[in-house]
Amino acid sequence: MAEIVFLCGKVGSGKTYYAGQLAADKGFFPLSCDDLMLTLFDECIGQEMHNRMVARCMEFLRGLALRLLDRGVNVVLDYGFWTRNSRDDARQFFSSRGHTIRLVYVCPQYDTITENLRRRNLRLAASGEKGYRIDGEMRRRFDSLFEPPETEEDFLIAWSGLDPLSALD
Repeated sequence: MAEIVFLCGKVGSGKTYYAGQLAADKGFFPLSCDDLMLTLFDECIGQEMHNRMVARCMEFLRGLALRLLDRGVNVVLDYGFWTRNSRDDARQFFSSRGHTIRLVYVCPQYDTITENLRRRNLRLAASGEKGYRIDGEMRRRFDSLFEPPETEEDFLIAWSGLDPLSALD
């Protein structure tokens, strides 16, 4: 049976990179809330509208993930799962349908995230591609919303000095 990986981590931690590695090296199909949001909406649609649209995008991605899983395709959900509630809700949704779930906590050092965000912001400015530019104030706000997984959530750690793919070997 196919499995689904939830990627949990702070903004700039490398979740999208890790999802790409799972896709390239292990055949997982990546589903990204950010990609869907940036395709459908401008970068700044306001906080209230953004939150409503994220919820709708996640509902869509859950349905798509189910269809893929039911066809035997492994899926990686590149979303962030910043809160315990979001992780518990998604875990219940997929496990109640008989799917195997792995929670991978992508947790590099603070300085690594700082460098990831710096490079992302420079790339976006130079390329003109759509993407979320994260400044220091936004990072502090997002970091304050993040709830690291707790031991009983049965998570794997990636990116704290480990080969990023070793969590799923």
